[in-house]
Amino acid sequence: GVSDFPRKTHAGSKSTLRPQRVTIVRAETAKEMHPVICIGEVLWDGLPLGLFLGGAPVNVAQHMNALGTLAACVSCVGDDTLGEEIRRRLDSKGVDTSLLQVDSSLPTGFVRVTMNGSIPSYDIVQPSAWDAIQPDAALLASAALAPAVIFGSLAQRNEVSRKTIQAVKAAAKGKQIFDVNLRAPFIDKEAILACMPGLYLVKVNDEELELMAEWIGAPKDEKSAAEAFAKKYDIEIVCVTRGAKGAALYIAKTGEWLEHPGFGVTALDTVGAGDSFLARLVQGLLTGEAPATALAGGNAVGAFVATQNGATPTIDFDYVNALTNGK
Repeated sequence: GVSDFPRKTHAGSKSTLRPQRVTIVRAETAKEMHPVICIGEVLWDGLPLGLFLGGAPVNVAQHMNALGTLAACVSCVGDDTLGEEIRRRLDSKGVDTSLLQVDSSLPTGFVRVTMNGSIPSYDIVQPSAWDAIQPDAALLASAALAPAVIFGSLAQRNEVSRKTIQAVKAAAKGKQIFDVNLRAPFIDKEAILACMPGLYLVKVNDEELELMAEWIGAPKDEKSAAEAFAKKYDIEIVCVTRGAKGAALYIAKTGEWLEHPGFGVTALDTVGAGDSFLARLVQGLLTGEAPATALAGGNAVGAFVATQNGATPTIDFDYVNALTNGK
């Protein structure tokens, strides 16, 4: 449920990439034999309108499944009603829950979300069951077979889940994707930088990149900072999100800097918009789309989700296609 979409206006932001014509068609059956692994926090976002299932990894998994790419939610819930309801809802959406663990000593995750207009702020309750994800044999075997492993930084606030995520990263033979979410007070510079080497893609928002550039002594401008991270840590793609102002990709292999200005929509609730952006971006890249096309698709899905309540609304593909095709 923690999202970086949108936050602030960037006066003078330049766009070198025109919106692409992209048609998104939901795949009725996932072709992948093994699911993408999405590991980290799973929780309930307590919003003024009610409780919404959330947590960045579970949001990404749900959106990937909706887009036709099989994904598994790897986390831990409590032995309680809220935990049972998480499993039931994920099962109903076709998300693989075979690796969703249960801890009888900790409660299911909960976040108190306060809205200032369409912009959320978060009070992340601790400890929670997702702090205690275990590196069991089934998980490590699945990680080795997965076409991609997606993990974040928030779930690494506790040593138990942090070590499990590190073990999953080490076991992974597919693409490794790191979704940085710097949420005070859970900002661990060493743990975050330890995740960087050898990534296929890292996603970071513009404000986070500015801070992280200081950590490695890199220039603060986005392109230079992205290039510095790619070179220092052998990262193939650095994705910089800019809230309502779109996103950019640095492609290390070619040195390309692709920018998309985003789509002008009236935001209702931006919780989960960044997660849906990542799901669509990764889905496109995994299925062979050109990076510019995947970037445009990600911005369109993220823009749609920002117009809806909750982090994982049913995607309106007609709306998304109309956005991307400029209609």
